[in-house]
Amino acid sequence: MIDSHECAEVRFYGPFRFLGASSTIDSIPAGVSGVYLWCIKGHDGVYRVHYVGEAVDVRARLRTHRDQQMAG
Repeated sequence: MIDSHECAEVRFYGPFRFLGASSTIDSIPAGVSGVYLWCIKGHDGVYRVHYVGEAVDVRARLRTHRDQQMAG
């Protein structure tokens, strides 16, 4: 629990893509833990959060997601 006098630091990185020439998963440093958001662009052009995940190693977890998606 965070004491009312403590601050938490939040850093945002990205956006990252799974596939194609602009795939940037490998640019995430190994061993970085955190929370990640999957966003999907709607018909109105607005990106909305579709999935929230957490991982001890975000790069490894996103690679696993990618491999599972490609396997069907």
